[in-house]
Amino acid sequence: MSGMARRLTPSDGARFSLAVALVFSACTGQASGSHVGAGNPAGGTGTGASPAMGQTGQPTGSGSVAGIGPSGTGLSGTGPSATGAGGNGPGVGGPVTGLGGSSGLPLNCAPVASRRLVRLTLSQAVSSIRSMLGAATADPLVTAYDLTDVGARAFPPLAAPNEGTFVTEAIWAKSEGIGRTAAQYVFDHYAALTGCTAAATTDTCAQTFVGTLAEKAFRRPLETAERDSLLQVYTESKGAGAAIPEALQQTVWAILTSPNFLYRRELGAATAGSTAAAALTPYEAASQLAYFLTDGPPDQPLLDAAKQGTLSTATQVAAQADRLLALPAVQANMQQAMFSYFGIANLASVVIDPAKVPEYTVGVQNAMLRETQDFLTSTLWKGKVDDLLLSRQSEVNPDLAKLYGITFPAGSTQTASTFVPVQLPDVRSGLLTQLGFLTSRARTDGSSVVARGLAVASTVLCASTPAAPPTALADQIAAVTTMLADKSERERSLYRQTTAPCSACHTTFDPYGLVLENFDLIGRYRTVDDQQRPIDASTTLPNDAGGAQVKTAVEFAQAVTSNGVFASCVARNLMKFALADGNVERGDCAVQAVTQRFLAGDKTFGSMLREIAASQTLAVRVGP
Repeated sequence: MSGMARRLTPSDGARFSLAVALVFSACTGQASGSHVGAGNPAGGTGTGASPAMGQTGQPTGSGSVAGIGPSGTGLSGTGPSATGAGGNGPGVGGPVTGLGGSSGLPLNCAPVASRRLVRLTLSQAVSSIRSMLGAATADPLVTAYDLTDVGARAFPPLAAPNEGTFVTEAIWAKSEGIGRTAAQYVFDHYAALTGCTAAATTDTCAQTFVGTLAEKAFRRPLETAERDSLLQVYTESKGAGAAIPEALQQTVWAILTSPNFLYRRELGAATAGSTAAAALTPYEAASQLAYFLTDGPPDQPLLDAAKQGTLSTATQVAAQADRLLALPAVQANMQQAMFSYFGIANLASVVIDPAKVPEYTVGVQNAMLRETQDFLTSTLWKGKVDDLLLSRQSEVNPDLAKLYGITFPAGSTQTASTFVPVQLPDVRSGLLTQLGFLTSRARTDGSSVVARGLAVASTVLCASTPAAPPTALADQIAAVTTMLADKSERERSLYRQTTAPCSACHTTFDPYGLVLENFDLIGRYRTVDDQQRPIDASTTLPNDAGGAQVKTAVEFAQAVTSNGVFASCVARNLMKFALADGNVERGDCAVQAVTQRFLAGDKTFGSMLREIAASQTLAVRVGP
């Protein structure tokens, strides 16, 4: 069947009243209470208030830490050292049913996330529609709603400028439009999508399709009341004069704009009103794992495991994570996530003055992007996490070889599309010293200590990114810039780090931009700057990163990998990524537990993802 259905608008009542009722039932403070402070001393203050939805939560001291052992039995709570003394005593909320340890080590960490509803990103919503209704339905939505820039995904995903924990008017407009457009596609291709041929275009056939589609959309079996509500939309649409395909269209629209589709539940199996820690339900755990690793809904094996109750232990979850991580599509998704982690997508927006650097062309820019993608493909799945900062193996074309100062291998075709394996010079070490990363933080006419420092501080050391300077300081900043115009980058940085109000922020990231100063704006190695002044790239690591003094980027990479700082930072950021809007820090017990197990294993990227997926942090929620 094709053509445009007669529009049944929200004023027709059925779809709109259902959506509103679902919003109010799902989006109250009952679904997401206060964000409990993680791992603080008894009587301490919580680490933040971040309710996912509903009334604003207040930070709450966690008191004694809930102990969750390998067999699922509550152990004595112990406050992690990062938050000071205290927190001893019986674990609160335990025992927690159905939680097992994968390594035999007790995981005595307070739950990090509260019971909540987690909004799907717009891309995740479209991925879910692709799984339900096929690529022909979903692919046009990517272009129509400007969802093509997957390289710019944020950490965590909901922190992206076009996303957010809450549904704003702009987000709702896109979400509603996506649902409406997909529903129209179902109407236009009624027989092909529903299997209801002309001879079988009956209420029974259409309503059967509604039930099947809603279970896929909600990622769990329907409750009786939910099924009845959806069928009410169908029935009332027909009562308003709609034919069967039109009534189905309105019901599909209702499904795809329901909070049960647009949000995933993480409420757990706790008794209503209880503040005890509770494991996610099997279907909640399936969705948590799927959207973390695949950026889409649970596949059939995950749903089958949820149905069979085989997602209740860390070992079972780890097995599912391993299965998913063996899939090429999942590897590609997590590779793209790490591409975003290091901010390589910034390279596309960098403008380099062609008069200053005529070598930087669109072709060179594209080659830099490809080099990073190839490096991630090889390192993430064939190497170890530390190799991201240590490996000198890469693949380059003739243009990149010239910028690296190496000879392109003899006998290879000298074309821009020919990439061959090479070992980069010993002044290089990992992704931080590759051309793409360095250029992605360049100014138009020079390297940027500030931009590079911010990137290294956040991705390697997990330092917080400070807010941009207030506009009230614009004239003062301009005056200082003019005053320091002829100074070296180190002299400019020294001024920023020792002069208020600049020093409050610049001391936290400038040193890590200076350590990359041996590389110019497009990443070429140098020992002197543009004015032929010797470059001093030395810096001192912060105390919580070992406190060592390093003289080069290579020494920096060796220091932060050998002491485990980089691994714990990646673990923390990936945990935030998995939680979508999680509030975790590198020193938190939850991150330390994952890092310790990771460092005790083979130290591969897949192992880190598995440890996070199987962690209590992802499995347990707390709060009313």
